[in-house]
Amino acid sequence: MRTDSMVGPVIGVACVIVLSNGLACSSSMNDANQLDESLRAYHHHLLAGDLDRATAYVSTKAMDEFLAIHGDEEDPVTIEDFQILSVRFVPPGKDDKEPKKAIVLVGADIRKHDSITMKAVRYRQEWEQHGQRWILGKESIAKKRGSERGTADGDDPPKTAPEAETNVD
Repeated sequence: MRTDSMVGPVIGVACVIVLSNGLACSSSMNDANQLDESLRAYHHHLLAGDLDRATAYVSTKAMDEFLAIHGDEEDPVTIEDFQILSVRFVPPGKDDKEPKKAIVLVGADIRKHDSITMKAVRYRQEWEQHGQRWILGKESIAKKRGSERGTADGDDPPKTAPEAETNVD
């Protein structure tokens, strides 16, 4: 049996596998880069107080949430500083027609426009990819860490187990 004739097809198959994996990886990197560009622009506009330009990144179904969180032209919320805490791409579902999604957690220091009091908040943002563009599909104020198991910031002491509250005589 001659193996010389087998080398060409084996190398060809190996190249196809490597190229297809490389394209998938390249596609994921493009998606991440496009999301990064959208996040930078959106948060830059919010930081600059330009709500009109920021709304260009907000879907129409999320506009009411956006205005409730960030205010409007008459009563805006001023973002003094922000930091992207995490970005998680949501695995695709069974339906190929659904857009790719990413969950972004953002920490921000905000204040009402006419106030000097700062407040730390965390935004939970759901971004969706539509073509070459990422759009904010949903935004909400995230719960404080530790709120379900006693707060970490000292508002309330942690709850004790019910059996620890009974007196043993």
